[in-house]
Amino acid sequence: MRKVGLAALLVASFWTGDSSAKETSWIGVGADFLMDQSDAATDAEPVFGGGYGLRAPVRIGLSPNVWLRANLELMAASGQDRVEWSEDTVRFFSDEHWTFFSGAGLSVGPELGIGKSDKWRPYWGASMGATLLQTWHSFDTKSAVLLASDENDPNNPNNIDPWTQQWVPRAGVYGGLTLLSIGNLALDAEAGYTISFVGEQDLRKTPDHLEAVRASFGLNVIRAGLAVSMPLGKEVKQ
Repeated sequence: MRKVGLAALLVASFWTGDSSAKETSWIGVGADFLMDQSDAATDAEPVFGGGYGLRAPVRIGLSPNVWLRANLELMAASGQDRVEWSEDTVRFFSDEHWTFFSGAGLSVGPELGIGKSDKWRPYWGASMGATLLQTWHSFDTKSAVLLASDENDPNNPNNIDPWTQQWVPRAGVYGGLTLLSIGNLALDAEAGYTISFVGEQDLRKTPDHLEAVRASFGLNVIRAGLAVSMPLGKEVKQ
């Protein structure tokens, strides 16, 4: 009976909103600092130390303290990845070249607010989605053989070196605090953790006989940032 009572109390705390009117839908814009973490399962090093993200969170109110949240996101970071290729049946690799990561994605999931205050509200949520991820490279002399195709000009400083693009599934959790008493706006301070697996991908603009690929890696990204939101839609009174 105690477990049932505790569960009912938790549900009630999520479902209970302000006794006055409260907007139930929000749209906003925010910025995050990103940091990749080492992979505990494989002991692999992070592919980037730090990066930046932009996001546009949209909350669709299902009740005063329950939302369906969607995030449109952009990310950018620099670091290193691993590329592999073959020469005369011998497999070579490079993992010291410069790499730039860019991506655009969409994630969706439930979000729950906690408490009744009309000035601030803690919240937490979970999401799943996908990111269209690109890896851009600047290869050194060790991997110059990768540039030996008609699509590259090693003497051109503006040459775009071999790169990859692919869809990457992702899942994450997050939590934060919303300050609701800033005029008609709300300020979110939020932190989250997202995991995704980036599978092996063929390197574009490389000679076919090299069988060049960018090796697979995992992303375990911690993010922290701020977002400003404005209310949309009708008010819900209790």
